[in-house]
Amino acid sequence: MFKNGPNEVNVNVTVLPGQTPNYSFVSPIWVNNQLVLQNDGNDGFLISFILQPSTPQYYFPPDSQKDLAVTAQAMTNPNQSCPGNQNAKPWPLFKAKSVSGDNKTLVVRDPNPQGQETAFSFTLWVTTNADGSGPYLPLDPIGDNQNGPVNYQWGAIFIAAVAVAAVALFVLYEVGLFAR
Repeated sequence: MFKNGPNEVNVNVTVLPGQTPNYSFVSPIWVNNQLVLQNDGNDGFLISFILQPSTPQYYFPPDSQKDLAVTAQAMTNPNQSCPGNQNAKPWPLFKAKSVSGDNKTLVVRDPNPQGQETAFSFTLWVTTNADGSGPYLPLDPIGDNQNGPVNYQWGAIFIAAVAVAAVALFVLYEVGLFAR
């Protein structure tokens, strides 16, 4: 059904406390101040948010509490704010998969289903405590699932085209187009 497994992409995150926005992202999927996710027929995304060295240093919650590292929701209007409740139920279309690298890398799974374009808001939660315990600082960018083209089964398309051509020739024969 899919060309490949999920696209794996890194997003380098620099926390900028006291600034607006309070983060900087560097990634090929960070376009016009939002994550733009085009899976091109792959099975969604595995996005690694990697905290860059800073002063003070920031950390994600530990893997055992990975659901506290990200909250997300579908956007119902363009002015909707990002999720402000760190304990919200995980949204299945943008969900923490793991935290690793001394709590500096958060991997998020986004299935980015075909045919379901969804603008969404999300919040990453970081802390200055090396053990990943709070209090947490919210980083709140925007995302956009723009599903890539459907991975067509070219053999099935060829068979369907041959069948349509055969039916068309039969109809033309029946109406006498090939009569002498």
